[in-house]
Amino acid sequence: MKKNVKKVISFILSMLVIISTAVTPAMAAGTKEAPTEVKSVTASGLWTTVLNLEFEDTTWMDNINKVIVNDKECKKSTINSFSSDTNIWEVGSATGAYGSYKALKLAVPDGKLWTVKVSADGYKDLTVKITKETVNYTDTYKAEVVSNSGETTNKTYTADVTPAVNGKITLSAAKDIKEGDTVTVTAAPDENYEVVAVTVKGVSGKSVDVQNAEGIYTFKMPAENVTVSATFKEKAIAGNKKIEVSQVSINKDLWGSDWEFTFKNAEDYVSAITDVKVNGTL
Repeated sequence: MKKNVKKVISFILSMLVIISTAVTPAMAAGTKEAPTEVKSVTASGLWTTVLNLEFEDTTWMDNINKVIVNDKECKKSTINSFSSDTNIWEVGSATGAYGSYKALKLAVPDGKLWTVKVSADGYKDLTVKITKETVNYTDTYKAEVVSNSGETTNKTYTADVTPAVNGKITLSAAKDIKEGDTVTVTAAPDENYEVVAVTVKGVSGKSVDVQNAEGIYTFKMPAENVTVSATFKEKAIAGNKKIEVSQVSINKDLWGSDWEFTFKNAEDYVSAITDVKVNGTL
């Protein structure tokens, strides 16, 4: 009887060891936190764009098993600077201002905005948004973690105003704006001017839809910083065809013998003149 009890106990212990061995890896998979920031991002490559993403956690980089760029899964392959192949990735060496470093390298189609989703064994998924901005013919890149640990971060964005001519632009919000928030644009023209258009563009270069409801302009904040601009033009001449003194300027011609009259904000007035009198005489 004692021998049978010992056998049963031994069997139970063996089963517990087997179950523990089988379950532990599954429980451990995907539990570690992915990086919270990109240390640096640069671009290289001759015939195609190669993005080099640097992270502090090199162990996480060694465990990367899947990369998706702009909703298209990339293939793990050695990247050749002289190749035109795209949609491939590797973890390899990149060269920066302070020497070489380990980087997640992506050979991607050229563009201004990339959304990169990265999976790694034993870690939670990571999403990085990369933007390119060209300033004075120089390309600069910015990468930010927009999602990690399986949760979306509470990211906010900014709206900058381009100085306007013949008018002024103000915004209901300029910073700490969340994606999807409504921003109201007030375009105030100078005297005798009117609004032609209000435009909004993201740092990626993509235009943002602007709604105009009887002179009230609004737009929905995208998931990137934006720049707001407006154009103004002189108003057309009033319907009663009346010219104000403030609209008239007088100068002599080049030889000083003839007077030249200029009528501001009255595009059709000159062509409508039928006669001219000086001191009551034609």
